[in-house]
Amino acid sequence: MDEKEVHKGKRKPWTLREFGGQTVWDWLHLLSALAIPVVLAIVGLWFTTQQDQRQQHIEKQRANAEQELAKARARDEALQAYLDQMGTLLLDRNLRSTDQDTNVRNVARARTLTTLAVLDPYRKQKVLRFLNETKLIQRSSPDGQPVISLRYAEMQGVKLGHIGQLGGFDLKGIVAVNADLSNVQMLNADVHGADLREADLSKAVLTNADLLGANLSGAKLTNTDLTNAELTNADLTDAQV
Repeated sequence: MDEKEVHKGKRKPWTLREFGGQTVWDWLHLLSALAIPVVLAIVGLWFTTQQDQRQQHIEKQRANAEQELAKARARDEALQAYLDQMGTLLLDRNLRSTDQDTNVRNVARARTLTTLAVLDPYRKQKVLRFLNETKLIQRSSPDGQPVISLRYAEMQGVKLGHIGQLGGFDLKGIVAVNADLSNVQMLNADVHGADLREADLSKAVLTNADLLGANLSGAKLTNTDLTNAELTNADLTDAQV
């Protein structure tokens, strides 16, 4: 058997040059050409998704900011409306000199409690400062009662220590959860049944104050002057005394 017949009987070895009529490199280039558009499409889709999410986040922040601005505007309007009405009651209806349980006093108290209920702590403090400076919450009227009782008023988070002396005030049942009453002067104040949970009463002066049945759970009472204060049935659970 000659050399040609030997080679003829042997199978031709596979090479990189021939594979289905194309070289392996040709196939690789073809696959690369097909893969690149797919990869670009995936990257484009991811980029678009990221852009959409970023835009949604920006729009959500803008909506939240507009909502907060609308709330602040509504609170400002409520505060101004309250001050205007109280000015009318003081100047035109002689609120300060009216007798107890008169319609003028009842309207003033109802308006005060309603306004305090819808305002934030910062604006609540403005209302209380107004009432204090106009002498409407002190026991200085002819009948010995405050013109406007703060009984059951909502004062959550308010810094009452910045209002001034609250001695002798009728604060029965006030809701002052987490309020800042540090350094407040409340001699002889009636805080019977008040909700003072988590309130800061550190360095407050509560001499002779009536805290009968008050909820002081979790309240901060460090260096608080409670001389002769009535604490019967007061809840002092977890209070820092």
